[in-house]
Amino acid sequence: GAVAPFCVPPVILKRGDMITSSYLSFLNFGSYTRAKLANVYFSREIVKQWSILSTSVMPGMVHTPMATRSAPTLTGILGKCQEAFMSILLRSTRSAATIVLMAVQGAEEYPGAYFNGQGQPVPEYLLPQQVVEDKVQTQLWEITFEFLRTTNNAVTNEN
Repeated sequence: GAVAPFCVPPVILKRGDMITSSYLSFLNFGSYTRAKLANVYFSREIVKQWSILSTSVMPGMVHTPMATRSAPTLTGILGKCQEAFMSILLRSTRSAATIVLMAVQGAEEYPGAYFNGQGQPVPEYLLPQQVVEDKVQTQLWEITFEFLRTTNNAVTNEN
């Protein structure tokens, strides 16, 4: 079956599909994962609409101040243990930047591709059908540009 990465809603899984631990987090982080799916859609659509190089990359959980703030606040020795634990488990910013650069370097050979947390392009046959569905990504593109046009007109009319 297909591999279900971070962005697959339950309705498209079929018997025999592989469910990854990150897929299970979909239930708790639905908005976040949908935003990542939108990144994949936009990357693919940019290549199609404008014929420029684009990829999407999800380098994984990165040890940043935002990641630290998302954890429960612990004080004293527990806070120090928590910070040490996070620095071990989460990817360094340098490592994440390297993965992003790998995706940039792969853009010409793999235009519009999704690059995983190891900086490797994921073949389309391993992506869920939802990710490679042109109709949905085109609709998202059109809706977004209509929203931007409408918003821009509203701001222009206010000035």
